[in-house]
Amino acid sequence: MSLFKKFAAPSDVKMEEVKDSVGGGFAVYDTDVYKAKIKMAFLDVWGSGANYVALTLAMPDGKDYSENITITNKKGDTFYTKNDKNYPLPGFVTIDDMCLVTLGVGLAEMDKHTEEKQVMVYDKDAGREIPKVKQVLTGLLGKEVAVAIQKSIETKMDKDGEGKYTIPTADTREANSIEKVFEPESMMTTVEARAEKTEGEFHKVWLDKNQGKTRDKTHKGEATGAKPVSAKPTGGAPQASAGAGARKPLFGNKS
Repeated sequence: MSLFKKFAAPSDVKMEEVKDSVGGGFAVYDTDVYKAKIKMAFLDVWGSGANYVALTLAMPDGKDYSENITITNKKGDTFYTKNDKNYPLPGFVTIDDMCLVTLGVGLAEMDKHTEEKQVMVYDKDAGREIPKVKQVLTGLLGKEVAVAIQKSIETKMDKDGEGKYTIPTADTREANSIEKVFEPESMMTTVEARAEKTEGEFHKVWLDKNQGKTRDKTHKGEATGAKPVSAKPTGGAPQASAGAGARKPLFGNKS
């Protein structure tokens, strides 16, 4: 069975079309659009059973940007249902679009661009990074992408009785997330490519709305922890929507 075909939505599930919408690692970057090279991308699984891609980008300033991007729920679905409509998970589309703009194929067609390789992964029992064998998306490595990165301020969480981080504290942290992916030469999104535009315009709209702003994602209820309250930058916008599925090459087959 294909490793990546499972990430294609079932043929009997009608998916809503993706739209470009303005939205809202270890190195925290200001909200902006950056061109970077893919340094590492491998498949892994959360304790819940949900799949994610551990992504590392080599940024223009010489630092690494890392984000674990969830591409399925714990049942293995790459979409969620709201008001009887099916929408692709934002994280799935981030990786799917990254495959499309670099290789010209979607995530469901990545089998021939993937190899089992030994990578360094943090192990909580060992308390450090140790070598483990993972499915590495080798076809992406070294490819350039343009990404819209959002900076946010979030509430730090404490563990509950089951060891899950569900209890809000009074402390906060800064974080980043990739909100949109662009083809680095044309600066087009996959939505613009499907609309047969000749050059990208949405990245300008996104920057006008978001550049330099920090999204406030802090918990609004009463904190139960006893940690000191940190300063909370304000600003923000809704999270960018996403899109999915196996498709014909949008930017030409780059594989």
